[in-house]
Amino acid sequence: MRLNMRTQYALRALIGIAMNSGDESVKVRELAWRENIPVKFLEQVMVILKNAGFVLSRRGRNGGYVLARPSCDIMLGDLIRQMEGSGSAVANLKDSTMPTGLREVMEEVDQATNYLLDSFSLAEICRRSRQSHPQHKRNVVCV
Repeated sequence: MRLNMRTQYALRALIGIAMNSGDESVKVRELAWRENIPVKFLEQVMVILKNAGFVLSRRGRNGGYVLARPSCDIMLGDLIRQMEGSGSAVANLKDSTMPTGLREVMEEVDQATNYLLDSFSLAEICRRSRQSHPQHKRNVVCV
């Protein structure tokens, strides 16, 4: 499975916001710098994430972005399907010209892939990131 850059940036942005944790807003410029994402591109991604209900924006001096719901309620599969614009993880591998047996196998692969993606939350990804990089000391709280 290949993810386009927009999806990769969206994942990095959500992880960055979740790792910030708490009720603190994260500014786009700060997030772009920390995650090494071009600011203009990140601004576009954040609009998509906001419209899809993954983040909320806050105005004012302490403004920025926060998660719209707890990180344990944001599933990897939901984000990838939103950003990739497809209900199928392997949609391009299943076409009507394939032999029936192969098409059936690809449908099973698609179902298994979606099942796996839907079993990982943003909180789990952050937990694994902290284990791999202990310098990320903040805990991601899921209530």
